[in-house]
Amino acid sequence: MRSTGTIRSWDFEEGQGIIDSSDIPGGVVVSGWSIRCEAITVDSPDGMGMHGLEAGEPVDFYWRRDDDGDGYEVTDVWPCRCDGPDSPSTGAFRSALWMSATREDGVAIMREVDPNDLPPVPPRPPLRRSTGVVVVWRPEEGWGVVEAPETPGGAWTHFSEIRGDGYRSLVRDQRVEFDWEPAHQDGYSFRASDVAVVDQA
Repeated sequence: MRSTGTIRSWDFEEGQGIIDSSDIPGGVVVSGWSIRCEAITVDSPDGMGMHGLEAGEPVDFYWRRDDDGDGYEVTDVWPCRCDGPDSPSTGAFRSALWMSATREDGVAIMREVDPNDLPPVPPRPPLRRSTGVVVVWRPEEGWGVVEAPETPGGAWTHFSEIRGDGYRSLVRDQRVEFDWEPAHQDGYSFRASDVAVVDQA
């Protein structure tokens, strides 16, 4: 069922609040996981952001009787000024993309974003390809280092970047071809991908 109400209070540390509505006498507890469209954010003592809704905020929300039939459960809540969902959330899991913003009155907020509204990711320029040798391989950890003149000090790589199926491995002094890019990975200044064995050591 869809109703309108007002946030009576919000406990940011607990991640929940209370909605007052004429449709639910006495109010109903609402979880931060139910917020849609927009939420305000505050800093927690550990520096992480916590989100919620402001006391006094008019909200629209979807609710239903809980499984016991003696209480209520809010599935979705959003500020009245926002366009909310056309139907309530179903299931135990819902994912969403949220982006930080600043409201017109200067309040820090998070806004729910439809991934289809994001601009396309620009194409990534092709990586450079080199031929080099394996200088380190740690089979028990599934990673190693390949080196070419273009990657002084070596390029870190993972077994999943080696061409082939299943768990792949390299051997010290093997000649390989690989794509590489500047990166800070486990103390190395380069990272290698699409590693192909040229000949066995």
